Amino acid sequence: MAVDPIPETSPGTAAAETSAARKAELRQRIRAARRRSPSPMRDLTPNLLRLLSQLTSGVPATVACYLAARSEPQTRGFITAVQEAGHRVLLPQVRADGGLDWADAAGAGERDSGFGVPEVDAAALPEGALREASVIVVPALAASGTGARLGQGGGFYDRTLADRALTAHVVAAVFDEEVIADLPIEAHDRPVDWIVTDRRILAVTPPTHIQ
Repeated sequence: MAVDPIPETSPGTAAAETSAARKAELRQRIRAARRRSPSPMRDLTPNLLRLLSQLTSGVPATVACYLAARSEPQTRGFITAVQEAGHRVLLPQVRADGGLDWADAAGAGERDSGFGVPEVDAAALPEGALREASVIVVPALAASGTGARLGQGGGFYDRTLADRALTAHVVAAVFDEEVIADLPIEAHDRPVDWIVTDRRILAVTPPTHIQ
């Protein structure tokens, strides 16, 4: 009796499947740890403000940030301090197609996005507004010293970072133990330039590709 051949799996496909599986395991583990951790007591605001001051040299700038969910590194104190320092702040809104719109934080409230995260309650700015931001603070479950970022899995920020200004500094906000040396990456993942934790500020060092 003839036996159907086993479909061949390319090395690239196998590697992608391995990375996806590792990401899923890491997400599960980090989310569980965050549920146990008193995150409000671990404030990243001082380090975020230190880095922002360094990147902007005190000159008013446009800063994009996220509104943190309960288990994430909190950003509301940082957002308030940034506005008080004279910077403009952009906050995200989640679109049904999985993309992000951006709106001015000035005078705006917040609401539930329907995706389990809060979003700004204000009129969305025209497409391309993120390109005005010189500093972009993004949520992450983990980040590596080479710039890899582990998100929640929805791809919202990987898609939106494709539309940023090339000169913008992308900053991942994580708790210190979530800086992981060997973080799996996939082709669609967008790297970060800086990592800020409750204990330190890290400039990432992208891997060198030998020609």
